Amino acid sequence: MQIMSFIARWCLDRTLADQISIFLGLFMPLVLTVSFFVCCVVFLAILFKLVSDEKYASLKKIHREQKVGSLISGLALGWGGFQGYELLGQDFPSIASLFPIITPLLIIGVYFLMDYIFTRALGGFMIMLVCELLFRTQEVHMVGRILFSLGAYVVAVAGMYMIGQPWKFRDLVFKASEDKSFGTKLSAVISVLLLSMIIPFAIAYV
Repeated sequence: MQIMSFIARWCLDRTLADQISIFLGLFMPLVLTVSFFVCCVVFLAILFKLVSDEKYASLKKIHREQKVGSLISGLALGWGGFQGYELLGQDFPSIASLFPIITPLLIIGVYFLMDYIFTRALGGFMIMLVCELLFRTQEVHMVGRILFSLGAYVVAVAGMYMIGQPWKFRDLVFKASEDKSFGTKLSAVISVLLLSMIIPFAIAYV
């Protein structure tokens, strides 16, 4: 309600151009972050639900998918490089100037040299999204904040395991492919985790 009241106040006394500018500056990054985060978590829920179906047997190899993994890695590294450049640009311009050079090299290196690239890239990307969500909602009054925060920490820890021990994710995929009930239960747990974060978030912004 606080957010909606704020929107109503600035809509009354600003031009359309100002309204669009403020919306893009304040809300568009949050909308993109939430959209990417939901897509990542929903994908995992669908993955564990469908991987036991013979029609989707190719999902058993998703943990080492190189092309999609490289795309996610490029998004994560590009975003991280941009944040580093913005953070250090004023105080340490000489260091910041290295980011546009280092970031593309890292993206290329990851494509050719990293194993389990999809698993690691997705884990890292989810950690970045969760950190961004926590940062952007830290001053928002949120009913059920504890659920939102706990869900975020669970996702972050899962992301750390996906980076450091990606074979655990592979083992979960294999087990879900062999045991349909296990995959269904795991998918349900992931869905509940997502809802525990989305519901408090949605209530705070409506």
